[in-house]
Amino acid sequence: QIRDFDFNAKLLSIERTAWRPSGTTTPKVKPGTKNGKIRTISITDNVVNEVKSHIKWMEMYWKWYVKKPLTDEQYILFDPRDLGPIHFGASESRFMTLLRQTGLNKYGRSFKSLRHTHATWLLSEGETLDRVAHRLGHSSRNITYEYYRTFSPKDHDSVRAKFE
Repeated sequence: QIRDFDFNAKLLSIERTAWRPSGTTTPKVKPGTKNGKIRTISITDNVVNEVKSHIKWMEMYWKWYVKKPLTDEQYILFDPRDLGPIHFGASESRFMTLLRQTGLNKYGRSFKSLRHTHATWLLSEGETLDRVAHRLGHSSRNITYEYYRTFSPKDHDSVRAKFE
């Protein structure tokens, strides 16, 4: 929701979980995250600017089509039919279309690949396992370790150099 962004501090608060009841694509939202903890993550200037730009577009959409003022309770990614959170398949479908258009779909990627790429990149750039675990919302650093314990090629070079 819009209220989850602190643009001045460049922070995003993760306070809710979207889930899909069995047999439907309509998401439901409940307070708290999957592990029950609320977390705050840092965001870049680029993300701040993109979200602000999207909110400006949303303000125009609300003015012309919804005929109500936009509030900070509104979901950033919304379904125009009911103004609720965007349906799960919408973002996945768009991502898969982009993969097909760029020829990257042959690598078996999914929307969740973005999360894995983000975590792997952070770790390969020297971020601590604890910070990555927090950012991903893992309840334990062991979960993060189990997912991302393989080395990147850059890490192999570093290990090899220690023996030379």
